[in-house]
Amino acid sequence: MISFKTFLESWPANKQTRTIGMPLETALNEINVHCAQAKNSQHIQLWRGSSRSNFEAAKIIPKQFFRKSVSGSLVREYHNYLMSWLPSWSNYPKRINCVIFTQRPDVANQYAVMNDYQKLKYSPEDPGAIYKVYPYDNAKIAICSTEDIWGDKAFPHITIANFFSILDFDGQFNILLNWADSNILKTVQNWPENIVITSNQDYYKLKAFDSDLNEMVDAIQQTDSFIKYHFNDIKKALTLIPATLTPTRSVVRAFVPFLRRIIEHYEHSGNLKSYLDTLLNPESNKFKLTTITNLARDNAWIKNEMWTDSPCILIHKEKAQQMKID
Repeated sequence: MISFKTFLESWPANKQTRTIGMPLETALNEINVHCAQAKNSQHIQLWRGSSRSNFEAAKIIPKQFFRKSVSGSLVREYHNYLMSWLPSWSNYPKRINCVIFTQRPDVANQYAVMNDYQKLKYSPEDPGAIYKVYPYDNAKIAICSTEDIWGDKAFPHITIANFFSILDFDGQFNILLNWADSNILKTVQNWPENIVITSNQDYYKLKAFDSDLNEMVDAIQQTDSFIKYHFNDIKKALTLIPATLTPTRSVVRAFVPFLRRIIEHYEHSGNLKSYLDTLLNPESNKFKLTTITNLARDNAWIKNEMWTDSPCILIHKEKAQQMKID
């Protein structure tokens, strides 16, 4: 299971660091001008661990970058793109352009390169740091349902489609978008060749993509057209698969019930976008949207992952303690 730590220690698609160091005095001036709400909300403190920077003070403007996990070559984080595009997430800060933090400095410490909390001191030579985070005024803050968005319980609603985690969903969604020539159907045991769907190249021209949201949207539209064009054939094929069938590949075993759910949704005048919006709906999955002034110091949420797409000023924890600004 990939952890929240992997995602938090992200690297933007253009290989440039998002955290830009700045003089402490300049940062404090920016906080006074742009971050009064965070500065005055003393009962709320936001913390971020970083393994790639160690500045007295810094600034992040997340909308200038696409966030990409260090393990991006191993897993496609489709949920981050979908959470930045689906209608039910439209009021939330964009997940692909965000800064992630927590209300607990000890939790933030897990995502810095050093594990010894007491040794995290300000030093340009030391790549690990914990920062106090000051979002700009009126920033929207999203709160994950759990401490870790990669955790098994972070998206409880997706269990209706037999997914045990968002990582599981990403894997099956990757299969769906790469369903070229319908070869995936041929890997299932006991599927008669005469019901394997014949692909139509005019309806399926999926491009490879990495960090471009527009290309994922294009892939979804192509897949949607493919399913609609072959709807009757797919539905017929699914009725011939025994409920107890054990395919040779476990990934296909999970894909078949996923496809069944999609076809059921299409039968009620749905499409792929509306199905995904229902499955990943933030309210159904117990995510919350708030602001710095409305953020309650509630023990039920205090350790949960949070993010914003607003510019943020970062002050090294040691400097914040010395200046008594935390």
